[in-house]
Amino acid sequence: MAKQNIPRPIRIAKIDTWKAVIIAIITAISGIVTTYIASPPKTPTEAQLQNVRNLSIEGRWKYVCTDYNDLYQHGGRFEVIKQDNGALQLRGERMWKDIYDTVKHAWNCNDFKGNEIIPWNSIWIYVHDKTQFNMEYEMIDHSIVKKGYCTATIIADKGDVQKIEGYFYQLLPTTPLLAGRVAFEKVTDSDYNNPVWKKNH
Repeated sequence: MAKQNIPRPIRIAKIDTWKAVIIAIITAISGIVTTYIASPPKTPTEAQLQNVRNLSIEGRWKYVCTDYNDLYQHGGRFEVIKQDNGALQLRGERMWKDIYDTVKHAWNCNDFKGNEIIPWNSIWIYVHDKTQFNMEYEMIDHSIVKKGYCTATIIADKGDVQKIEGYFYQLLPTTPLLAGRVAFEKVTDSDYNNPVWKKNH
């Protein structure tokens, strides 16, 4: 039987796909371990709440998530609301998703409209030593509940938080596994209502 010759672009695409799967599995497992071993209690203590009270983190934000291969991005906007007990609640919307086609060498960009926009919210938020931001979040995507974990560094000036940058992990059992970098940027009402995204393409 003659050996089947697979076109080079397809071979490269398959290799990239497997590399992405392996990296996603490793990073997702790391995120799960971090979440369930190193995560704070679900009910924050008074000391934990005091860390939050000392930061002006509430307000309107936009965000971009990028996978470790730089072949996938999604983003949107969210609001951080301080509740009566001082704890923070995040309510957000995923508004777009872009995927790089490794065969065609082009980005497939998808801006969500109307009911395509995916709402999501925090389960808990924990701020440690006024510099470390940790959050578990969830969303319902096509009737499937997806949960994730975020750990990041707060960038602030005189108590006024402007950016939060770090990493996100989509948790099992949802698939496909997804992990990478996340950047939150505090915005004005105008930018929140008409956001301009900082994409890698």
